Amino acid sequence: MSIDMTELEYYHYTKSREWLRHVADIKKREAFAKQMYEFYVANAENVRGIVYSHERVSASPKLHPLEDAIVRVEDAQKEWSANFSAFIDESTKAVEVISNLDDVTEQRALIYHYVEGLTWKETAERLHYEPSSIQDVHKRAAIHLYEYLPLEWTDPASGAK
Repeated sequence: MSIDMTELEYYHYTKSREWLRHVADIKKREAFAKQMYEFYVANAENVRGIVYSHERVSASPKLHPLEDAIVRVEDAQKEWSANFSAFIDESTKAVEVISNLDDVTEQRALIYHYVEGLTWKETAERLHYEPSSIQDVHKRAAIHLYEYLPLEWTDPASGAK
């Protein structure tokens, strides 16, 4: 069963999906920053077999390969930390916004997919739905979610989105 949408419902659906994708993208950026951090740690450990610690090596204009590796690790760690903080903040807001929905299945579908990062197939399995049916739940949830979105995502006059 597919949901037929009015023009207004389609607009609400589209705006809600934009916001939900924004939330999901933050998680992806955090995961990428973590991978980069782990990559630089592994590289630092390979330079002369050291084990990286959080003590900063004083940098000179021309860095020794070991110093360069440690500086890269620290920079990657800072970026990961910033992305992780943004992810936590935005995820917390997303769960608060999504929790306003009356239907618990709609709440769970959006949280599983957009906040926790499950695929639609995994979301359907977790909710005991057929993969084709979960899309109808998603559409209804996105339409209903619109009225709870942050103002900058719903008000064209705000100019934010």
